Amino acid sequence: MGAHADAAEMHAAINGHAEGRPTEIIGRIAAAGEQIGLSATFGLDARRWLVGPAQVETMPARALIETQASYALSTGHALINITLRVLLLHPTAAALLNGRFNAAQGFPPFVDLKEMWPPLSAKSVQAALDAAVASGGRDVLELAHIVRRLKEDVRWNALDERRGQAYHRWRPQSVSGGVASRSPWKIDGSSRSMEIGSLNDYEPPDVMLLMAECESGLDALAGAMEAWLDRLPGALRDVGLPVFRVDA
Repeated sequence: MGAHADAAEMHAAINGHAEGRPTEIIGRIAAAGEQIGLSATFGLDARRWLVGPAQVETMPARALIETQASYALSTGHALINITLRVLLLHPTAAALLNGRFNAAQGFPPFVDLKEMWPPLSAKSVQAALDAAVASGGRDVLELAHIVRRLKEDVRWNALDERRGQAYHRWRPQSVSGGVASRSPWKIDGSSRSMEIGSLNDYEPPDVMLLMAECESGLDALAGAMEAWLDRLPGALRDVGLPVFRVDA
């Protein structure tokens, strides 16, 4: 995809678009391709820790699975940002998006401030849908719907929820005997008790289940990206940037 950046920029100049936006779009798509590739690679590495002839090591495998999930989620955030930038090529859609994201200051190309790169959220997806409807383009509207379906996919949300637990809340330990994320006190009617010095019954998360959850989320993302790329040539034509040929 990155090889098309110069051609996209030339088409933009011919069709009166702002300088730099097409390069940013194509470059961000290429970067997302690397991100999902890294996610898949970390998944393969995790499996080597769990199925090799040597002793199974769950802690490094879990670390690789969580890194796999992190790259997958970052790719999902990329997908909404690329979609928004495609829509910014259409004047009516751009006016709507600039009103929804005042802090983005018009989303100038090549500016790396967080206000200009919103996360994949209900707000950003709805903004993309509304802007796509305003543009009147069929394919660009489907781009927004593809991102919406990913955001609503239970596989994707399970991956996002797991990441929230690991990054923001209480990530369970990977070893037996760890501290459980529940109260040690037991309540029986009006009495309360806590056992001291007893054998800890804490069980760490099942790494194979974590792996399955991550791979399922990655499958949801890969399917969305494949469908999104199929619609991209028509979507770019919808917003006045005929970079790729569209088959009849």
